[in-house]
Amino acid sequence: MWAATISGLGLTGYIDWVEVQLKKIGSRNLYVENIRVRDLDHFFSLSAESADWSYTAAWVDCFSPASSLGAGVFTRANFVDDDDLTNENSRRPYVLPIEMPSMLLNKLMISTFNWLYKRRPGASFKGVRDYQGLFYPLDQIRGWNKLYGRKGFYQHQSIIPMEASRAGVEALLSKIRKSGQGSFLAVLKRHGPETSPGLNSFALDGVSLALDFPNRGAKTRELFRELDAIVLAHAGRMYPAKDALMSATTYQSSYPNWTRLEALRDPRISSSFWRRVTQQEK
Repeated sequence: MWAATISGLGLTGYIDWVEVQLKKIGSRNLYVENIRVRDLDHFFSLSAESADWSYTAAWVDCFSPASSLGAGVFTRANFVDDDDLTNENSRRPYVLPIEMPSMLLNKLMISTFNWLYKRRPGASFKGVRDYQGLFYPLDQIRGWNKLYGRKGFYQHQSIIPMEASRAGVEALLSKIRKSGQGSFLAVLKRHGPETSPGLNSFALDGVSLALDFPNRGAKTRELFRELDAIVLAHAGRMYPAKDALMSATTYQSSYPNWTRLEALRDPRISSSFWRRVTQQEK
């Protein structure tokens, strides 16, 4: 029951008491390095040499040319120890006043944004930043979801085992580039070898790719089916907590322990997601 609850998507019952062990830090600030990434090989090289950094991730330009697929900005950071433990955020978030018109959410606009973002002054940076600016950049934009227009967006997040990650990520980014449906926010991240006791946990020793796509209806749903197929072909899995479109076949292939969770599920609790991925509804 413990292992099922950790990765149980809220299906094993209500949790009314939790105790967790937090990591002790000596400051609200981190020493950060932003490094411009040339391509996927450069990303994997930076990830390998950054094993001693506590936090690493890369923003990726989905519309980079095939010759520089995976280009973007690699960020790595460690907490400093300067005794600054204040919990104040002096920044006032920018309020997005209107929803972005759908006609502007096109390849040209996203390509232009991506080109500018990876060439901005902060794309090459070494120095100290506070944790909020590093970990929660979207909190600086109130109503950031309006960037995707009234139809909203879908998120696609997958992880591929290390031995297949280079080929798998290349296949995913190539498919996205050819589709013309880019993402403003595309995050590539190397996950460590630590294992979770959860029966159906997402993380594994590999590389994850998270992307937000403007909702273009059937066109976007078809792209997701193609991306899911690539993930499965490379022995990867999808992230259920951010999913809205995953098929029962994709989920059950990725999480063979789902039947054990179903056996331990509180019969009074279900969800639209669970019924969809266990084929309990049409």
